[in-house]
Amino acid sequence: MSKQAKPPEQPTSDAQAIRGWEWLPLLATGAGLIAGMLSYKGYIKDDAFISFRFARNLADGNGIVFNIGEHVEGYTNFLWVVLHAPVFWFGGDPVVWSKVLGALCALGTMVLVFLTVRWLHGRPSPFHYIGPVLIATSTSVALWAMSGMAPSLMMLAGTWTAYHLFRALAEGKRRDFVLAGVAMCVAALTRPEGHMFFIVGVLTLGIQALKRREIPVGVWWMIGVFSAVIAPYHLWRILTFHELLPNTYYAKATAGSEVWGYGVEQLGSFLAFNLNAVLGVAMLAALIPSRRRPLRAIAVGLCLFFMLYLVKVGRDEMKYYRLFLPVYGLYVLMAGEGLRALCELWKGWKPPWMAAFPAYAVVGVVAFFSITFTIDHRYENRYVQMSEDSFQKMGAYILEHSDPDDRAIFQDMGACPYAAYPISFVDPIGVLDHTVAHELAAIGMNPFLRNVKAKQPGGRTEIKEFDARIRDYLFEQDTRWVGFVGYVNKKPKGNRSKTRKKWDEAMETGGLEAAEEVLAPRLRHNSHSHNLYADKRFEERYAIEKVWIRHNGYYLVLFQRKEGVSP
Repeated sequence: MSKQAKPPEQPTSDAQAIRGWEWLPLLATGAGLIAGMLSYKGYIKDDAFISFRFARNLADGNGIVFNIGEHVEGYTNFLWVVLHAPVFWFGGDPVVWSKVLGALCALGTMVLVFLTVRWLHGRPSPFHYIGPVLIATSTSVALWAMSGMAPSLMMLAGTWTAYHLFRALAEGKRRDFVLAGVAMCVAALTRPEGHMFFIVGVLTLGIQALKRREIPVGVWWMIGVFSAVIAPYHLWRILTFHELLPNTYYAKATAGSEVWGYGVEQLGSFLAFNLNAVLGVAMLAALIPSRRRPLRAIAVGLCLFFMLYLVKVGRDEMKYYRLFLPVYGLYVLMAGEGLRALCELWKGWKPPWMAAFPAYAVVGVVAFFSITFTIDHRYENRYVQMSEDSFQKMGAYILEHSDPDDRAIFQDMGACPYAAYPISFVDPIGVLDHTVAHELAAIGMNPFLRNVKAKQPGGRTEIKEFDARIRDYLFEQDTRWVGFVGYVNKKPKGNRSKTRKKWDEAMETGGLEAAEEVLAPRLRHNSHSHNLYADKRFEERYAIEKVWIRHNGYYLVLFQRKEGVSP
């Protein structure tokens, strides 16, 4: 039987309780973070509406499904979906609630970063606010907190896990083991990669137990809490969706090692973005001090793992590196620790707190670049309005002109299907469609990395045969509506404005059918539709119905099945 182990490192005797005045600088950094988030209050990622539709079905008693009666795990943010279901019971707006929740998670992360570094050192220091300042000025944090999606909740869960895991390792208190287990549950229920926090925690505790030849009782509490929640959750998943892995895995994550080159490029772009490389170097310097180095090594290791995760994914179609946010709180925390370690290498600072000046000079430069980038990209604050004027209007139109059993095909499974609820949608990309996802997995292709597959021996032939099978599958569906996106490239310069001018002229002279010819080349070359528009069966069965313009490079084109034509 294991016995209660002595903690490997007792709190220092000079540890002080946090004083009231220490919270005052956090009010300033919190105000800065709120200002940054308000810069993007009008931003929304279309994918957020996928979660909202799952949540609405859950609230309406239809189960956690996208289309009623179809059990496909087309989400990777279970807890985020569940947290939005009550909004529909009370007649609230999930967009507003998602932004409030995202903001609270970002602010909570900032506080946890402060609490962690304050605990590590046990007494007040100006260095303790480096991490909060970096979070408050981060473009990535501000935008994703307002995106309607779960990255800020993951960031909170990752930082929360580290805070209690650090304390559990150093002090051996059962309370911290339990709370670390709870935080790990939140991370694992929010995103699949959140399981990594539990794996790292168990490995770390296992190494500690081998060294001390005894297992702290608290370890079993942490494992027990996590297992009591996560084991039934995965059993429910398998029984409900009849798959070991989410449908999104089959749709996106099955490409081979060829994508790693793109992943290396993505990692390089992340390090270049708003001087993240400077923070990365500072993070590694956090390993210089010997005191509590193993705890810092855990945080640094988690950050490096998520960098490798960016490489493995190869490409994320969403901007500003949201897949790194689970450890962004640890990243800035360790960057602050590293800057402190570098500044304190010289012992001649009089008084000692003067050592913080060069650290804050570095932080000021990083913050300047980040704030400037945020200001220069405020145009993204218009995304909610653009969604309401395009995707949601298209969905509302489909709903208004449909019978209850009508179905639609459209590549963007976000705001349009949400506004058309409960009309069923078929997803040609495969995130929410079992058949398309498994066809992608069978040939090892990520739908957003077709060019990688095309470069493989026989890749073009496989893609051509795959597209033919998916076209047949789509034509077999009982669909009244088919929607396309007509993309217009920015290059050559002026291409979008010229296309818009041609579109307007065609509408004035020949109406919608004439204007269709302007967009026809774009509809034929949209790979997400699998050449559906170019198939002669499509022309025989469907006629153009209406067009919504999101902006000059993005046209939503809706077709309706012709009268008298059977599916």
